[in-house]
Amino acid sequence: MNLYKPLFSIVFLFFILFIAPFSLVAQQVNPLAIVETENGVASEETFQSGESFSGSAPMRIRFEAGLQDVPAGMSSHCDWQFYMDPVESSFLNRYEEETTFNFDVSGTYRVVLTVTFTDEDGTQTIVGPSDPLTITVATSKLHVPNAFSPNGDGINDIFTVTYQSLVKFQAVVFNRWGKEMYQWDLSTIDKGWDGFYHGKAVADGVYFIVVEAVGSDGVKYSHKGDINVLKGFTDSSTTP
Repeated sequence: MNLYKPLFSIVFLFFILFIAPFSLVAQQVNPLAIVETENGVASEETFQSGESFSGSAPMRIRFEAGLQDVPAGMSSHCDWQFYMDPVESSFLNRYEEETTFNFDVSGTYRVVLTVTFTDEDGTQTIVGPSDPLTITVATSKLHVPNAFSPNGDGINDIFTVTYQSLVKFQAVVFNRWGKEMYQWDLSTIDKGWDGFYHGKAVADGVYFIVVEAVGSDGVKYSHKGDINVLKGFTDSSTTP
């Protein structure tokens, strides 16, 4: 009698009942992150577990569990855990297959996924936690220039600030008599001021700007200064 045949049958049956389903399920967990906005600007960057992404706030990221071909009759339960270094305990848990989070505070974050699969008999298989998706949110910066030349030559025609990782922003421009000429906020920060007031170009001269902003790192910016409108200025008018 060949003793290897029954032994092989037992091993094969064990593999089919226990190892194979676990391997099949384990292959279904492949979390993915899609960066929807970065520094307040639309983005389509993607990265997977074990990878990292660095950028500026406001940053909105969508996380997808990537569960595919889950066997019929088997349910899944996702547990996203959000950590902020160096703290080792999670500050947030989400339980959807797909979830979105706004990163508005500078620092390094780790997001991991654990999935619990339950078959029709109530048997559970826990897969995870996954390798972390690592997100680094930069500290803030703000620079406000003091001049621009809205003369239509395509060079320095719009007054804009240079910024990074701002979560709040408000700017107001006044003329020399204190009349409000223009204002804009974080949602229109890149639009800036084109040097017009009620559809008409303002005169050359000195205007006054007040800027209030808050960075992702909690830094508060308060700027009061001049803006020189120089429509008559062109590169050709520059003297050596």
